[in-house]
Amino acid sequence: MHRSSFKAQSLPFMMLFLAAGFLMYEFILQVLPGVMSTPFMHYLHLNAFEMGLAASFYYYSYGTMQLFAGAALDRYGARLTLCIAALLCALGTFCILMGHHFSALAFGRILTGCGSATAYIGMMFIGRAWFDAKYFYLIVAITGIVACTGAILGEGPVAIALGYYSLRTILWSLVITGMLLGIAMVCILRKNPKSSHIHPEQNHYSFKNILSLFKCTQSWWIGSYAFSNYAPISGFATLWGIPFIHAKYHLSLSSSAYLCSMIWLGIGFGSLSIGYLSQRFNLHVKALSFCGLLGLLSAVLCIYTPLPIWLLALMLFLMGIASSGQVLSFNLVAQLHDKQRLGTALGFNNFLTVIAGAVLQPAIGFILSHTGHGNALGSDLSATQFQWALSLIPLCYGISFLISRFKIKVGPIAHSSQD
Repeated sequence: MHRSSFKAQSLPFMMLFLAAGFLMYEFILQVLPGVMSTPFMHYLHLNAFEMGLAASFYYYSYGTMQLFAGAALDRYGARLTLCIAALLCALGTFCILMGHHFSALAFGRILTGCGSATAYIGMMFIGRAWFDAKYFYLIVAITGIVACTGAILGEGPVAIALGYYSLRTILWSLVITGMLLGIAMVCILRKNPKSSHIHPEQNHYSFKNILSLFKCTQSWWIGSYAFSNYAPISGFATLWGIPFIHAKYHLSLSSSAYLCSMIWLGIGFGSLSIGYLSQRFNLHVKALSFCGLLGLLSAVLCIYTPLPIWLLALMLFLMGIASSGQVLSFNLVAQLHDKQRLGTALGFNNFLTVIAGAVLQPAIGFILSHTGHGNALGSDLSATQFQWALSLIPLCYGISFLISRFKIKVGPIAHSSQD
């Protein structure tokens, strides 16, 4: 009896830990092109726009699937949804492994994006289903930290691993990891019996929740903030930041990757610290505005000012803190919508967040390809070209500040579809 009680008490933590493992794996896959952008550009003879386009295919499928991933969690639960998702990630990585052309890379990124779509909201979904609602802000913060940890592992350590192991060996290890995660999902994940009896008829109509979200003005404004606040990360930290630092400061690939990882450390720190302070003192909107303004200032200094390495690292860290605003936006989403459509609501917000990558990565690549030498490959791009293209980064932070300052409202608006 005692053992059974201990198992019941530990099950929610085991499930959350497994979901965290999948999220970490997904972020390693997401940032992988940032480390390998220059080798891929030379190997596949791609220019900057083509590389940005290939990398952004991940976000096209990831973003599109957000509209259905959240509804799938509501309707089918985490066990089936996350198992299929992990196997899709493994299959997508396998396609990249076996291909040698642009089309294989693009198709593999599409499958990987589809599989990754439930990872971020899946961890929050499990946390909301199995833990008290008053701890949800902490679950959101931990989710952000886990995601950043995966991104850090996918940059510096992978860059070092490329010096010791072949690209095929690294990709094979990622394929096997995805398969093992899928098997673990089936063995461990369960549905919370305490919540299974609540409005069961809504499970049959969870996909219709998407339409109701389209009518919620605040959902759009919060999602627009998340889009503009995360766009600098998708454009800089996950793809163009490493080659920019390499071009401007003439550092090695691994050193540039570790510097870029400071952004992810900042997101993790900001998610927890700013998340706690905004919850403790009920300063949700002011926290979002602070993040937007901090991002604008730190991005301008990082991109346009020649800095000593230690100060560059600090500015990158502050950019990360600034982009923790998109993590905090999920807490506002949870206040807007009831538990039966939470997965759909989180997915809708994450959809607006991640399509930032689909827009900004090729946009920066397009500017890079049309300034200086249009067909320049990775190591041939100059710091000046990057500065022109990366002007989109502070612009996005500025937009996020304006949205939070004038459009986002927090109050007794739960279950409402109005302003």
